[in-house]
Amino acid sequence: MTSVAATHRIDELRSFVVEALPVTKTQYPALPEADRVIAFCVKHSALHFSKTSGQLAALAEKMDHGAHPDLGEATKIVANSLVNALKLAEELSISTESILTFLSQKYP
Repeated sequence: MTSVAATHRIDELRSFVVEALPVTKTQYPALPEADRVIAFCVKHSALHFSKTSGQLAALAEKMDHGAHPDLGEATKIVANSLVNALKLAEELSISTESILTFLSQKYP
């Protein structure tokens, strides 16, 4: 997949996430005034990352005790991780191009 095609696909998913998860007082009654929204969003994203990390830890712990991987649960964890990352990127105005540039430099 070309960089342009990857950017387009990620941007489509990002648009889906932004539309599905708006940041308004309706969804987040504790949302502060405009000058504190970014800080709220970063903190809220950290909570979602922690929640997803805990789900992954629970899956790993079960597997340590001999359970087979639950692919349904793993799929949910991976999808939520991707949503968390794209939502945070949007909240911080980090472009898809910046993310892909970083990844291409880290993994040449």
